[in-house]
Order: sequence, then structure tokens, then C-alpha cells
Amino acid sequence: MINLENIKESLKNTEFTNLIFDPAILFISDNVLTELEQAESVIINLIEFMNIIDEYNLFLYWNNELQQEFYQNYYNNILNYRPQIHTSFLQKLFPKLISINTEEYNECNIITDFRFCADLSDCYLCFQKLAHFLIHNKSLIGYFLSVLQNREDYIFRCRNCKDSKELKPLIIKEENDVFNFLFNFLLKKDFPLKDDEIDVKDQKIRSIIDLEIFIKNNFNEIEREYDFSENFWNSEFLYEEDDSLRIKLFEVICSIILNPESKSFRKHKIKNQYIKINGRKNPIQQYDISQEDRLGGADITPRLLVTFFKNKIIFIKIINRH
Repeated sequence: MINLENIKESLKNTEFTNLIFDPAILFISDNVLTELEQAESVIINLIEFMNIIDEYNLFLYWNNELQQEFYQNYYNNILNYRPQIHTSFLQKLFPKLISINTEEYNECNIITDFRFCADLSDCYLCFQKLAHFLIHNKSLIGYFLSVLQNREDYIFRCRNCKDSKELKPLIIKEENDVFNFLFNFLLKKDFPLKDDEIDVKDQKIRSIIDLEIFIKNNFNEIEREYDFSENFWNSEFLYEEDDSLRIKLFEVICSIILNPESKSFRKHKIKNQYIKINGRKNPIQQYDISQEDRLGGADITPRLLVTFFKNKIIFIKIINRH
């Protein structure tokens, strides 16, 4: 069974970093709080944000400048408006903030078409220094957006630096958006696989597959069992630095689990080849991992060998066609 409860259980011991949040989530001005409807909207947004980072063990970056600005000018605003939120700050938010030293990084005009309230301009100058640091030091960032923001296509650009770097964050506006970030984070964190025990490798891969299936199945549970043979763990794709074929491998695996008859990838039946399971001969099928690999007209497409036993899908191994 692939569902939200099981996914949360599989991830409970994983700490997720590489996340930032729109200052407007936490830096709530007096002007916002004077309008009742808007005030309730941003407070609810803040509470949901804290619940999400607590629920999924998320850790967020900020810097000393943001911390100082918050405590001096905004902390009391929230507590005066909603005193009971103090407990959530102490238990859910503050322990999950990682302070980054950004003294060497200026604002650098790094954000294109970034919209924010005029009375938060000082906060966003502090935030830009943090974004400048991330552009130079991180390749993957999840970005929690405030309900006050309408855009969803932010790109952090480093215009004034010689290398003109940029970083496109994964936008998080609600709980379902978190799963896409978790999937991409695990792809970078857990791969290439190291010399772990097979059960550790199995858990890492299942977490990624279950996340992707949950996303593709519109965040609905699915009753499907799958397993891996011992030969599966010998695949070179799991241990290489290049993740392009590994991503395609997960796409194929997820497509098969969601719909074994899917035509998204080419499927081939292998004549006279079987695998024995509980003394029974099961036919083997091949699925192309990539349909684009050709060398001088020769088929060098890597293929995934799969068999079906009762209600379970078994991924046997990956082979290279030469």
C-alpha cells in the first residue's frame, strides 16, 4: 500500500534541508494585521507553514540579519495578535531554523521581478543576501511562498557576479507541493548509492518511488506491491554520479507500478526466458529505460527486466544492450 501515512513513516528519520521561506510568511507587519480578513489569512498561512515543517522534519535556512530584523520589529506583532502562537514558535519553528553566515554576500540585485510589500523592504534586503549565498552554494532549493505572493516562476539570478549564476527554486505553496521537493532532495541526497546493506538501499529507493507514485496518482493511495531481486542491486546506474538515466529508471518503475500495461515506454517479451519464484516459472518482460540511446544505428537502450507474481511486481535487474 502506497499512501501518505506510509510515506511519512518511511521519511520520519530523514532531515530535509535546502529550504527557505518567503519573509512575508513570518514578517507580518502592523499594516497587514489591521485588516481582519488579510490578517487571518496570513496567520493561517503561518500556522500551516509551521505544521508542515514539523510534520515532515524540514529545516530552513535564514541568516543573522533576518533573525535580528524579526526579533526587533515583527515578533511582538504576531504575539500581540495571536498570543497562543508562541508555543508553536518554540516547538515547531525555531528549532528548525539554520542560520547561515552571509556576511560575504551582498544583495547583488539577484531577484528578477520579485514582488513584495513596501513595508517589508528591509526584510527582503536581508533575504537577498541569503539568496545570493544559495546561488553560489546550492543546486536545489525549496521555497515556501506567502499567500501574499501571486507569482510562481521565481528565478534567483546573480547579475553582478562574474559567473552570472542563477537558481530556480521549487515553489511550495501548500502541503502537496512539499512532495516534489522531497522527491528531488532524496534523489540528490541518497544517490549515487554507497556500499550500504541491501535493506538500507531498498528503503532509500522505496521512499523515492513511493513519493513519485503518490504525486503521479494525484496524492491518492494505491494498492500495489513491488519488490527487487538481488540482481537489481548490481545495476551501475544506481552508483554513478550522472543521474539522468537514474531519473528515467525511476520514471519507468513508477509507470509500471501505476499501470503495468502503460505504453509510455516500449515493452518487449523475452522468449524462453523465465525466473523461478516459489518453484514456479514466471515469464520475464523488458521495458526500455530510454528510447533515445542509439550508437551508429545499433540499439544500446538500457532495459529493465520485470516479472509479475500473483499481485506483486518484481524488478529483476537492469541490462545494457550492446
